[in-house]
Amino acid sequence: MERLIPGHLRGEIFAFTTIRRDGIFPYGMAWVDVELLGGSTRRITVKLTDLDPNRMDPAGMEEQVHIGDRVEIITREWTRVTQDPADGKDHDRGLLVYGYAARLICEEGN
Repeated sequence: MERLIPGHLRGEIFAFTTIRRDGIFPYGMAWVDVELLGGSTRRITVKLTDLDPNRMDPAGMEEQVHIGDRVEIITREWTRVTQDPADGKDHDRGLLVYGYAARLICEEGN
């Protein structure tokens, strides 16, 4: 039985795809039907995380992710902005940018 922690979101994958762009490693995106307190759902778009980066081809994605898979919504560091827009120079400290991501829920016993 899943125990929902207030503020802890879970859902089900409605659809997914792989994003490929020059200079950026391919990554998965999904449309997830998120369960809200009170029994309603909302569909959101999130980045898929904790997948095998070497299996982002269509066949590899279909082995890792399936429509209907259960996911939990988490926050992840997306990037660190180290360049100051005022002077265009890199600095030692940077601004961390976080965003939502979806991680597959492993079934117990696997």
